[in-house]
Amino acid sequence: MVNTLYNLAVQKVATSIAEGHYEDMNETFILDSKASNLIYAAFIKIPTSKKAIRIPELVLNLTNVDLRNTTLCHNTIEMLRTQRTLESLALGRTNIVALLKDILNEKSRKRLRHLNIRGAGLIGCGWSDKLSELFPSLKTLNVSNILFENDELLRLCVSFPSLCVLDISGTNIASLHGLSNLKNLQELSIRYLEFANANNLVDLFQLTNLKVLDMSKSKNLETSKNVLRFVECGMNLPELRVLDCSGTDIDEELFAKLLSFLPNLQQIALMDCQLKHAVFSTEIRVLNSATLETSFQTLNYYSKLKKSDSVMKCFQDIFFLLKEYYTQNKEYDIAGCLAILIRTMEQFVTHVQKTREFLSFNPSYITTYASGILCVTEIVSNNAQRLRPVCAVTALRVLLNFIHNFDHLGSNFTQYLRNSIWSAIQTLVTLDLSIINYDDVCDAAVCCLAEVFDTFDIAVPILQVLVYCFPRKRDKFKVSKEGTIKDSKILIRNLHLCMKFTPYYTPLCQSIIDIIFCPIMDDPQTCLHIVENKGAKDLFNAINKFDNEPLQLEILRILKRLVVCANASFENFIEFNVKYLKKTFNKWKSDRLYLLHSIFSILLNQTRRGFRNYVNRLLRNNYHRLETSEIVDIDLPIFHSLFASTQFDGPILWALFKIEKFLEQHDDGRRIVEKFNILNLIINIKIKSKLVKVAKERILLILK
Repeated sequence: MVNTLYNLAVQKVATSIAEGHYEDMNETFILDSKASNLIYAAFIKIPTSKKAIRIPELVLNLTNVDLRNTTLCHNTIEMLRTQRTLESLALGRTNIVALLKDILNEKSRKRLRHLNIRGAGLIGCGWSDKLSELFPSLKTLNVSNILFENDELLRLCVSFPSLCVLDISGTNIASLHGLSNLKNLQELSIRYLEFANANNLVDLFQLTNLKVLDMSKSKNLETSKNVLRFVECGMNLPELRVLDCSGTDIDEELFAKLLSFLPNLQQIALMDCQLKHAVFSTEIRVLNSATLETSFQTLNYYSKLKKSDSVMKCFQDIFFLLKEYYTQNKEYDIAGCLAILIRTMEQFVTHVQKTREFLSFNPSYITTYASGILCVTEIVSNNAQRLRPVCAVTALRVLLNFIHNFDHLGSNFTQYLRNSIWSAIQTLVTLDLSIINYDDVCDAAVCCLAEVFDTFDIAVPILQVLVYCFPRKRDKFKVSKEGTIKDSKILIRNLHLCMKFTPYYTPLCQSIIDIIFCPIMDDPQTCLHIVENKGAKDLFNAINKFDNEPLQLEILRILKRLVVCANASFENFIEFNVKYLKKTFNKWKSDRLYLLHSIFSILLNQTRRGFRNYVNRLLRNNYHRLETSEIVDIDLPIFHSLFASTQFDGPILWALFKIEKFLEQHDDGRRIVEKFNILNLIINIKIKSKLVKVAKERILLILK
């Protein structure tokens, strides 16, 4: 699901065509059919308003074009008109006959061999005769989900006697009368049709070259009797090799009778019927959900046919079989099964560009892909230790890709699916494989947390993955590529969630705080953003929530950094609670008291006037208890501000304590103090206080 260089080049060329970059070139570029098909497919998905008016001097050799779910515009049609090599064309709901005549030149119409007009709207009366005139060489025709009138099937079969493949599924056809005209027909699909009696099926048995027959339904209805009607005909299809009876009335008795009429049958599909879990002793390959082996064979069969609904059902059956095999300790090819699952999913969503646009038209593809993802999580969760490193990293890539491309769909996915994905990711990252890209995992975690922050049960496993991967990142100064501001906002929001469930999530909270602390140290803008979005208040409240000294110290260090960088008011940091504040100052000592002292000393001038004297009294009364093992630095701008402007002795005492500690801790402290002229600041302190005088004298004594 990672874009190859080839796919990126295709997308770039398509965009350049739309923007008119290939107009008026000095030379002409001729592209092969593979590149042409891919470039045109990308081009028609670009919004019409962004496309250039003129046709580029770039020669495309188109052979396969799919215009379903596409808004046709002038350029789209003009590019088709120039084609001479077109072999296959698929169209959606429109006036098909008129459109085909308009967009294809005569040479393309004569050459065309494959036509898909499934679900066409305004098809008109006598359309089969008109189509046969336009496309005399047609070999494959899909007219499923089209309204047939009276004898239209007979007219179609007379008009196209050389057809080899025909799909009339989901139509209103009640009788196969006329089908006997198709002597060369090898593949026939009559899915979802219902026949009232055996006579309506008689013409089917005139198709002596028929090798593939699909008579399946989406589910087994009690009123459906198609297999019974088939058997009642009592006739053979001697060349039939593949039969799909999924969702029909087939049972063991009808199965045995069918085999007697199909002497060369090699494969039969039996999903969503009574024989879905049946085991047969026969040389014929039976596609059902009896075992993992038959389930994966069935998955391969339907994925090649690109039937998303059937593939989804296969995924669902495989998921429950994987659980069963795990509980019963049954062995299976883990790597092989994982490879098939991923390969099948990638057939439905090839890359990011296609995903975002294509799935708006095909919501069933999302559900199909999600069902496959559940199977991957089941294998990973139960067998991670047995996976080869390459397989483990491939599985991780698929899960991360799903998060990046689909998780924005939010409510479309269940909590169970998200938890399964993140549980599997956690299992994979804890393998500690050197080839795991932990930066990508962190990006996905932050992306997902932004969507699910209000759901704690979903957020916790994501946070657990994030805190495990963050120390292993290459770039530890950003949590994700989103940037520190957005990252910190998301993490603080989730910290707030975790705080509701203390003490159980205390370790997780500490890890979140560790992650927050890292990026803000060198980013004042992030500090300001956190304060303005009430993140500082959440952190301050967390101090009271957690009776855990290491965690409280970490929070206090972050708050101190925020106070220094943000230059915000006192009210941006805490809800002022006199009783709690006094209790905290009296209770704490050592590093916690020192950091608390630091925060309030810096904030004092931003405190409301009515509380300044109270806060200053707390600082002064607890000054004699100040001590710290923290490495003290010289906050020169803060010192200048305090010594020049404050009228309170509490912050001055804190500043003098820091200078004294700095001199004790650093051998070159005296030189630094003299260099920055701090001695003059101390000497010129004008506040008259016995405590300040004693503190000044103590420092001056050290400096002598």
